Amino acid sequence: MENPYHVLGLSNLATDKEIQTRYRKLAFKFHPDRNPGQREEAERNFKRIKDAYDLLKKQRRSQFERAESSAGTSARYDFYQEATKTQYRKTYTGQRSSGFSKASNRYTRPPRILDIPGLRILVFTLVASTSIAVLFGDSWWKKLNQGKSFDDMMRQRHIVQASKVRLQQDE
Repeated sequence: MENPYHVLGLSNLATDKEIQTRYRKLAFKFHPDRNPGQREEAERNFKRIKDAYDLLKKQRRSQFERAESSAGTSARYDFYQEATKTQYRKTYTGQRSSGFSKASNRYTRPPRILDIPGLRILVFTLVASTSIAVLFGDSWWKKLNQGKSFDDMMRQRHIVQASKVRLQQDE
C-alpha cells in the first residue's frame, strides 16, 4: 500500500485542514465526470485518492480516540463518581463530605452562562440598545417620517377643511 500522504502530495506533518483541502482539490481534478475522455484512468486516480484520504481520516480518528481514552476519561469518570457520591451523601443522609466540601462544590456547580467571555458585554449592549430604542424610538420615527403618518395626514385634512370653513364664513 502506498503512503497516503504521498498519494495526496503532502508531508507527514500536514494538518487535518491541509489534508481535507488537498483531498477536495484532487478529487475535483480527477473526478471521472470531469474527465470523460480518460474515464478509466480518472476512476483509478479518484479511487486511489479517496482510499488515501479515508485511511488518513481513520488513522487520525483512532489516534484521537486512543489519546482521549488513555489521558482523561478515567480521571473524569472517577471525579464524576466521587462528586455524585458526595452529592448523594449531602442530599439523602444529611452528612457533609470530609474536608474537601468547599473545593468539590466549586468544581461540581453547573456552568454559569454569564461566565462565557464577552457574553456580559453582548447582553449589556443588547439591553442598552433595546432600552434606547424603546425610550426614543417613537420620537425618532416621528422626526424621520414627519407628514407621512396617518395622523399627520388627517391633521392636515382638518386644517384644510377648517380654513375652507373660515373662508366661507368671511364671505
